[in-house]
Amino acid sequence: MSDRTPGDAPADREPDRPEGSPSAPPGPPAGQPDPPAGQPAPNSPQPAPAPAQPAPGQAAPTPGQAASTPAQASQPVDLGRRSFFRSFSREAIQTAAQLVGAATALQRSSLAATSQLLGGGSGAPADPLAQLLGVDDPAPPPPAVQFRSPYRYLDGQLTIVDQRRLPDELVEVTCHTGAEVAACIRDRLVRGGPVLGQVAAYGLLVAAERTRGASEFIRAATLHGTINALRSSRPTSRAMEAALDRMLAAWQAVGEHAAGDLVANVLRSEAEAIADETMLDLAALGRAGASVLPTPFERHLEVLVHGPVGALAGGALGTAVAVVLEVQVQQRRVHVWVSEGRPAFQGARITAFELGRLDIGHTVIADVAAAGLIARGSLDAVLVGAERIARNGDVSAAVGTYPIAAVAARHGVPLYVCAPTSTIDLRVGDGWGFMTEEGPDVELAEVNGRRVPPAQSQVHNPVLDVTPAALVRGFVTEVGVIEPPFEETLAHALARRQPPVAGDVRGEASSPAGGPAPAPEPPAAPGETAPVPGATAEDEDGWGGEGSTDAGPDASGVGPDPVGPEATNAGPEAMDAGPDASGVGPDPVGPGPADADAPEGH
Repeated sequence: MSDRTPGDAPADREPDRPEGSPSAPPGPPAGQPDPPAGQPAPNSPQPAPAPAQPAPGQAAPTPGQAASTPAQASQPVDLGRRSFFRSFSREAIQTAAQLVGAATALQRSSLAATSQLLGGGSGAPADPLAQLLGVDDPAPPPPAVQFRSPYRYLDGQLTIVDQRRLPDELVEVTCHTGAEVAACIRDRLVRGGPVLGQVAAYGLLVAAERTRGASEFIRAATLHGTINALRSSRPTSRAMEAALDRMLAAWQAVGEHAAGDLVANVLRSEAEAIADETMLDLAALGRAGASVLPTPFERHLEVLVHGPVGALAGGALGTAVAVVLEVQVQQRRVHVWVSEGRPAFQGARITAFELGRLDIGHTVIADVAAAGLIARGSLDAVLVGAERIARNGDVSAAVGTYPIAAVAARHGVPLYVCAPTSTIDLRVGDGWGFMTEEGPDVELAEVNGRRVPPAQSQVHNPVLDVTPAALVRGFVTEVGVIEPPFEETLAHALARRQPPVAGDVRGEASSPAGGPAPAPEPPAAPGETAPVPGATAEDEDGWGGEGSTDAGPDASGVGPDPVGPEATNAGPEAMDAGPDASGVGPDPVGPGPADADAPEGH
């Protein structure tokens, strides 16, 4: 904006202006610093190079201009004042246009994020303020994806975002071998069960691409070694284990000694299928979870989320965050309390960052403050994730889940575990069969590179804890909300799961209404106390019985591909007939967790 003010206009020097100055020659007299007052001022707000010379383009008055009437000479046009107000108006319009652009960008960003996550429309409405001002929208349309994917696969290389550095800086690590992918998983560059399964699948694909031209023996040894390295990088993740089982089954289906091109192409198709199905499963999970959350009267829905539950932990969609986003898309007011997630500050760094990008109101609290928040009655529900779910419903989840679940059960606040069915492990009978995992000492002992406890102090940094099934109100999955008795309903849900159809964002069965009836479920094994359609007969150890179809690692009774086509013959709508022994339905309501005490030892 120009520095000139209305008081600085040339009209202030009118008493010193000689009469008849409009016809004066263009050059000022010797010793006079300013040009005559009647001489036209420059139209541009930029000052003249030198006060003794007229500005460029400012010519001397023509004869016609010199022959002005006395009335015109006595009332000259103040072009300086006019230039000031023109400049002021122009800058005001530009400022308004910038505000319009910022508001439009924010509106489009929120809409695009919602559309990307939940399959909504992609267009943004025209901005009425920009039309009123008659200016073009200065903000270009934002990209379709409002967050960077946690990984990218291109030309045989897998690029992974280092989540340890977010949100302050974006650091990407490009992996050229399967061993490098395993190292990234082991060093916790990526966190969260769903995304670990996808990254592991693409990690095996990287190894297959590198061995396209190798001999069959070298290729087989490389792929088997990569599978073992990936499994051992995070052995507590059931989703990663299930993804590697699928990749191994796809490879063995064409033969371990098949041509390198065929093996790479098959593994690429399987890895892409795992990623696509996970995205569709999490979208369906979000809708299922939103259906069981209450709608408070004249206030926000208050929920607490804990653990890696956002899009960076899911690959494209989150788990608990997908539920919250679906609530907001349904025009329901919601506020999220985010536990900080010590010691890696997963909630404060990542989950809060993702909620802010989605324009969801949230508040970060210390982990130890969650109990008081629950006790005061400030929460309507608690949403957590899971790394592995046992057959009886015990949950292995991010450390800190168990104390939150215990306090929530004590005060009657429902806790829902948001996880896809690939997290269910029927081979594990209860929480005592879960593996433990220890994080690096430096993650707990140091803050911003400075050690907090004394050097002689030992550090214990568990990554996971076990939450008993008695403290869980239900499991939010892509097939619905699973409720007690978990020993029956988890097996039923896993057996009834149908893989989502490509292009069907809702992940529902593709058969139209009125089509052929689903195939009947096999009868329960003899001696089973509570026959449930789709449940498998297992022995007391949970490692398979007469109903098992395969031996070895896949002897859970669900086959080598628990999320493949052979796992089911019926879609989610086959469960909508009403309440049954499965506990899975469109709007399940179960007993409160406060009615049962946690078993000893958990």
